[in-house]
Amino acid sequence: MVIDGLRPDSVNTHDAPNLSALMREGVAFAHHHAIFPTLTMVNAAALATGGLPGATGILGDSMYLAPNLDLKKAETIPALSGLLDKPIDLENSRYLAALNGPDDCVREMRTIYKRRRDVMIESFAAAGWPIERPSASMFAWTQVPERFRHLGSLEFSKLLIEKADVAVAPGIGFGEHGDDFVRLALVENEQRIRQAARGVRRFFETADATLHNVVKLKKQA
Repeated sequence: MVIDGLRPDSVNTHDAPNLSALMREGVAFAHHHAIFPTLTMVNAAALATGGLPGATGILGDSMYLAPNLDLKKAETIPALSGLLDKPIDLENSRYLAALNGPDDCVREMRTIYKRRRDVMIESFAAAGWPIERPSASMFAWTQVPERFRHLGSLEFSKLLIEKADVAVAPGIGFGEHGDDFVRLALVENEQRIRQAARGVRRFFETADATLHNVVKLKKQA
């Protein structure tokens, strides 16, 4: 059973008690991630077989209907009728080309993001905000600094924009358990990342004198 688009924090005893019990009594993977291509049927096949797309042959969310399929019967099935006039040719699929083609661009992107990550870790630590080093991602999740944690991730994120000219994603947007965290994206070059770190440092140095009247907003009823 694959439930598409289900966020992990939605599986709780209040919103999904049966799924929560299934997870609690079975096996839960805390650090799983999608495989490429990041499509529903590709990843469902990998979950079911343990094989990568090259082994399963499932390379996309569309299916090719064999010529001997009873087309009249297929037309009565909503899930199949939309595929009749536009089958996917897996031999010429762009997904297959990406899997089997040269990976120079992948190595280049990996080098770029590693360089940005290392600059972020170094410069933000020097600014007084140590961030755990992400192993393989263009994002870094980190806790809101302790002195600002009482404000919550949303108010802290708004302060970063106002005081440091730095935009982050507040963790509360990803679920109630994320309110102590923010997400940083490595979408700028190294110079801009260092500039952001300098802005954070200035904000931290003046925060005690300028934020004495800032309080966390109450949740709406």
